[in-house]
Amino acid sequence: MAGRRLRTAGYSSAAAQDVRPGKLSGGVVVSDPPVYLNPSQFAHPVLAKFRQWEGGDLAQLPVYRSLPIELDRENSSVVMAYNDQRPALVERRVGNGRVLLLTTSVSYRPDLRNWSDLPVGGWTFVALADQMTQYLAGSSGQRLDRKSVV
Repeated sequence: MAGRRLRTAGYSSAAAQDVRPGKLSGGVVVSDPPVYLNPSQFAHPVLAKFRQWEGGDLAQLPVYRSLPIELDRENSSVVMAYNDQRPALVERRVGNGRVLLLTTSVSYRPDLRNWSDLPVGGWTFVALADQMTQYLAGSSGQRLDRKSVV
């Protein structure tokens, strides 16, 4: 996840290149007016439960800063975009595992210029974090080859 303490040089290391879903394509994007998550493609397991919740309030939580990313790897895809069509949540399959990258921060301090209001958005953000964790852990309803689970 991105944020104010992010050091983009780390995303360019050889180790990061082996797993990251895309290449950071510039500095932090400041959105004025803010952008919003656009959870409209509910086919992905991370977003599947949001279909019954009609997207929750994710599309109402402002994002003020994000990282631009270009998908430059095989097996990478956009899970969810912002309402301006830029990638918000991206995924890459690496071997038998998966990597998710949220292009904004989930930290919040009232005394700072925050990247987003996602962490103060209530139950919907908690549900998104839960669904992301379940998906990465392989417990979102998809079957895994148990030999490949560490």
